[in-house]
Amino acid sequence: MSKAQEANAGPALAVLCLLIFLAVLPVTLLVPILKPLVADRYPVGPLAVHAFQSVNMVGAMIAAPLAGWFADRLGRRRPLVVGAFLLDAALLLSLGRAPTYPSLMIIRFAEGAAHIAALTCVMGAALALAQRHGERAGAMMGAVGASIVFAVAIGAGLGGLLARGGAGRALWGAAALGVLGAAASLWALRGDEGARAEGSERGLAALARVAREDRAVLIPCVFTFCERLTVGILVSSFALYLGSVLGRPPAAIGLLMSLVLFPFALLCYPFGKLCRVWPKSVMVAGGALLYGAALAALAWVPPGWLPAWMILLGVVSAVNFAPSLAMVADLAGAGARSTAMGAFNAAGSLGFLLGPLVGGLAVQWAFAAGMSPRGAYALAFLAGGGLTALAALLAIPPLVRLVKAGRTT
Repeated sequence: MSKAQEANAGPALAVLCLLIFLAVLPVTLLVPILKPLVADRYPVGPLAVHAFQSVNMVGAMIAAPLAGWFADRLGRRRPLVVGAFLLDAALLLSLGRAPTYPSLMIIRFAEGAAHIAALTCVMGAALALAQRHGERAGAMMGAVGASIVFAVAIGAGLGGLLARGGAGRALWGAAALGVLGAAASLWALRGDEGARAEGSERGLAALARVAREDRAVLIPCVFTFCERLTVGILVSSFALYLGSVLGRPPAAIGLLMSLVLFPFALLCYPFGKLCRVWPKSVMVAGGALLYGAALAALAWVPPGWLPAWMILLGVVSAVNFAPSLAMVADLAGAGARSTAMGAFNAAGSLGFLLGPLVGGLAVQWAFAAGMSPRGAYALAFLAGGGLTALAALLAIPPLVRLVKAGRTT
């Protein structure tokens, strides 16, 4: 790589990370206004309010591979990203004007699809940049991961500040972020040209074709599925455990959640850089094993140790997540970068969708079996941690084969 390319890589990556940050920020920005936006406006129960937080993930799961396929077929990402940002902004504003609960859910479904379309195409551009700077790919994808997690961590706090002026102000703020993302994309992606993919399959069929032709891409997808599933368990079962079993107030619950997310975000970039000297396969599998064990033990951690334990969870999750992104850069073909990133995002959306369900079913079954509240939530944490550790163990043989073939480290 020439010195000119080296000099241009940093600013280009910074702009792409900004776009990713803007795309993800509204995801948690709406969390503080769930009650006024849903529960106070419609005659629905708690399950329906929780469903509002899941239906957008259904839209995202369906749209991610479609957006990736279309970007690879078109060979240009800018019109897709700009359009998706603007559509997301319009849909976010529409949430405050939905006359009925079903119409609200339809808008929320479409909003999730628009959000993930913008995110997938921008991450596809970041993946292409990383592949052009192979020796820096790990650090670049680590920066991408940090952008995602920082947006998740900051979104809820920003939403809470905006919501002091009413739920409508938070929705206007989220929409403004979408317009800003569209304007920034219009400028930042003006020279973006990707390799065109061949073939006629669309959406999930294209994703299936990529999986058939090279199943190796599915390995990082499995890890992100497990990681996002456990996040779903943390934001549902763990939050309920803190409130109902340990009696923690909402402010303390939010603090403990931030102790996971901020170390995670801060360490994604340095662990991504370590991919240049440490084997990605060891970091991915080892990080998943440690993360699974730490999560499974959560119910047995003394309350006074929880802050330190949450920091530990954030650290080991970054060990796993950043190399997973870098591994996508290693394994994706030139004509399927956005499709591969769409698969990665779809797997993550599916995990986040199923996480609360897995935790809820485990707790419900445990209560029906006569277990104590602490034991019931311990079962939920064991389910998430055990699944993550099992995925790591099952992935070791194919990872060894990929390393021997020289496709990753």
